[in-house]
Amino acid sequence: MARLETRKSEDYYVACLTVIPEEFAAFREVYDKRHSRPLGIDPRDPNQYEFGEIAGHNVVLCSATAADLLRSFEGIKYALLVGIGGGVPSRACDVRLGDIVVGTPGYLSSGITHHDQGKQLSDRFMHLNFPVPPPRAIQAAVSQMRVRELDKSSKIPNIISSVVGKLPSFNRPDNRSDHLFQADYEHAGEGSDCDECDKKRLVQRSARDNLAPQIHYGVIASGGLLVRSAAKRDSLRDLYNACCIDMEAAGIMGTLPSLVIRGISDYADSHKNDHWQKYAAVAAAAFAKELLQCLPSLLAGSTSCSDGTSDESTVTTQPISHTLENLLEREARTIKAYNWRESIVDLSKILGLKWDVGSRPQLANALQVNKGPNGSATQNNALRRALMKELRVENGSIVIPGHLQALRN
Repeated sequence: MARLETRKSEDYYVACLTVIPEEFAAFREVYDKRHSRPLGIDPRDPNQYEFGEIAGHNVVLCSATAADLLRSFEGIKYALLVGIGGGVPSRACDVRLGDIVVGTPGYLSSGITHHDQGKQLSDRFMHLNFPVPPPRAIQAAVSQMRVRELDKSSKIPNIISSVVGKLPSFNRPDNRSDHLFQADYEHAGEGSDCDECDKKRLVQRSARDNLAPQIHYGVIASGGLLVRSAAKRDSLRDLYNACCIDMEAAGIMGTLPSLVIRGISDYADSHKNDHWQKYAAVAAAAFAKELLQCLPSLLAGSTSCSDGTSDESTVTTQPISHTLENLLEREARTIKAYNWRESIVDLSKILGLKWDVGSRPQLANALQVNKGPNGSATQNNALRRALMKELRVENGSIVIPGHLQALRN
């Protein structure tokens, strides 16, 4: 057996988070190259990890908590939540078992709606948690994925076949077990299968010509409680245009903004079982692998090819340099000021500058910005751009010019 390469913990900048063993096992099989356990992991970190490379990216696979992950891997820049979820069928979204749902910005949502965190008022439910969308580079990669679907160049079916070849028990179940019952019909019998359920109460859907997973982009409703109710499922559909339900995304995205990728394993109703769970996990992992092929590598000197392979003659194992953006992103995660690329408020918080509206005239004067009235979007955007131009990095730290020191908190 060839000896596995060893990296440092700071060399890993892509994280894949899973929860159940089936998700972890499926993703582990999509690595292009495996690594041994890196140096520098916090000894108190209880997470289970696997390490390797996909399309020129150093990727850490994690099963457990995002907080411990970030303590051990400070260089994480991109995160993917890859696993299974419950489908929410509708006229607009003909989602079926084995399909893939990707959380993308939509109605009242950044792609993920934390549907059960908020405050119940007398006449309505007020949400108090709005997860931050994934980084722009990830969103751009998603756009490339959609192009691959249109020109039929996606290799997701090939990736699935490769994984199933190594894990035969993860193969696609027979379509005859894809049961979507009418919303008002409850599961019959004590068993987890639907052998005793009335098949006359199945929703009639046209057969598909292609068994490859269809990909749906839309809102994922995430909450702390397991949903096994068609009535609750359909209410989330009607409220948020949701096409998937999960239990982990919103909580994790509060710590680490991520792209959520879910393979559909059930319909979040009383008929829910684990029959499609393994295949759904493989489908999600396959999408994640191809997405990483569309994401530019941050490893110095690496080049990513159209088929997702990397030119190993030019790949270096040097860690990412302390660029201004990397340092700002790291501090943003620490203080949860995730919108610093667009918000002068979050950028100021990261830098320790006064961020209230009353301090804007002083900041505008220091930066020689005279666009728009105080507190306006025009002024705020101009201030953010001007402030970024003033910053520099020395010895791995952000340096703020002397003429801005009076604005320090």
